Amino acid sequence: MRKRRIDAKTRVIARAYLSGEKNAVETCWLLSPRLYWDQGLVSKDDYKFVEQVVKTTNHLPIGEFQENWHPDFLPVKLKELAVFDERYKDGTRIVCQSILDRMALRKLMKKNENHQNF
Repeated sequence: MRKRRIDAKTRVIARAYLSGEKNAVETCWLLSPRLYWDQGLVSKDDYKFVEQVVKTTNHLPIGEFQENWHPDFLPVKLKELAVFDERYKDGTRIVCQSILDRMALRKLMKKNENHQNF
C-alpha cells in the first residue's frame, strides 16, 4: 500500500513538471527521496542528476520554504534559483519522462504477468 502511494505521488510530481506546474529544481527536490526508495524508476545517470540538482541548490528557497525567507534576501535568491532552474530544465524533463515511461512499462508487465497466471 505504501509503495502505491509513493508511486502515485511520484507520478503526480513528474506530470506536474511536464505540464509546467513545477519548476525543475523543486521537482528534483520532491523526487529525490522517492527515487532513493525506488531507484529502478530511473537510470543511474538520471538518479545522479537529481541528486546533483539537490546538492547544488540546497542553499536556495525551494517551494514552500520560500515563505520562511527574509523578504530582503528572497529576491536575490529567487534570481539565483531561476538560473539553476534554466540550467536543469532539460535534464529534469528527461528524468520525469523516464519515470512515467518506466511506470507505464511496470504496469504493462504486471498486467501481462497477471494475465499469464489465468
